[in-house]
Amino acid sequence: MGLVLDPGPLRPGPFLWTLPYTLLGVLLALLSGTRPRYHRGLFIALSDWGFAHLFLTRRGFVAMTLGRVILTTRPLTMATWVHELVHVQQYERWGPLFLPLYLWWHVRRGYQENPFERAAAAVAARLCQEAPDRAAAQIWPPAL
Repeated sequence: MGLVLDPGPLRPGPFLWTLPYTLLGVLLALLSGTRPRYHRGLFIALSDWGFAHLFLTRRGFVAMTLGRVILTTRPLTMATWVHELVHVQQYERWGPLFLPLYLWWHVRRGYQENPFERAAAAVAARLCQEAPDRAAAQIWPPAL
């Protein structure tokens, strides 16, 4: 999988294929007291309290993707953005099967050895190696 910095245009097929999880992501953001913001073809919800924040921070995570929604506990760096974009592409490829497959691998092998996580981590690591200054740069929320 190549180094992807932009989710590309919103296409009807993949959008509909990811829609159930996108709606779940929006609902989870709203239940966490945050409103998802549209950014470069995706919705991003910065949660500093509520269920999403608690769920992520208790597990030591910064962000989580559901369909085309990225839930995050802090501003996104380019490295995290790229990692989460890989998950968006995985949702587009696997659709409703993605989350059950992800969880199956997670139970079988754990987070670090989950093939979906390994793929996302590899792309983010490549960015860090090729452009370390860009990898750490904050890209969302945009500077005012």
